[in-house]
Amino acid sequence: MTVSTVRRLTGVLFIAGAILVNIPYALLISTFDYPEILRQPAEVILVRFEAAGPGLIALWLAFAWGWDFRC
Repeated sequence: MTVSTVRRLTGVLFIAGAILVNIPYALLISTFDYPEILRQPAEVILVRFEAAGPGLIALWLAFAWGWDFRC
């Protein structure tokens, strides 16, 4: 592998990583009103969390994996 190929591959991976981190974040914003929901009382957050179901848990997991990948 040449140096320019490694640089291109690194650049593509950085761009892909940035996009992959932001997809779950954008979905959390649209479905759960994150991060503004965190300013609500715990009762409101928990009711909305329970109403959202397992899909929201999957979103949080994807967000956590993406954040871990970014760091």
